[in-house]
Parts: sequence; C-alpha cells; structure tokens
Amino acid sequence: MGDESIYIDCQPINEIGETDDDRNKRLNNGKSGMADFLDITTDSINSGAFVDNVGIQTIIAIIFFIIIYFTGQYVFKSIPTSLYEKKMKINQNQPLDFN
Repeated sequence: MGDESIYIDCQPINEIGETDDDRNKRLNNGKSGMADFLDITTDSINSGAFVDNVGIQTIIAIIFFIIIYFTGQYVFKSIPTSLYEKKMKINQNQPLDFN
C-alpha cells in the first residue's frame, strides 16, 4: 500500500498561536497575573488575533451601537426639539393679528 512509516507531529496551538510548551514556559516564568495578562494582550494585538476573538467583536459592536444610538438621539431628537421650542417661544412673544 505504500510507506506507512510516516509520522506527523501535531502540536495544537491556542488562540494567540502558542503551543502548550510555549504556554508552560511562559507560565513558569514567575510573572504576576497582570504582567501575564498584558503580555497575552500585547501578543494578541500584534498578531492580529485580537480582533478574531468573538468576545472582543461583541464588545466593539456594542460600543458602536451605543455611539450610533446616542448620536441619533441627539441629532434627530434633541436638536429638532430645541429648534421647535425656540420657534414656539418666538411665536408666543409676537401679538396675534386677526385682520
């Protein structure tokens, strides 16, 4: 059938592209939790894997939604309401002419 002596060494990686051996070396380095978190975050940003994370995409989408919502509230509700109230105030100060 062919040469059956082929051996493939599979090394699974995590979302930032490091193998289990790399992760163990990094964890055994003796860094604090915050330093470790910052290293992982920096590596993720530099490798482009940061935006591939579904959680980060969700947070970014929610932030954009909030920005768009409040911008729309201001532009389409607050500004027209204030313009309408100013116009009504000007019209109330003028005497009515029934001629």
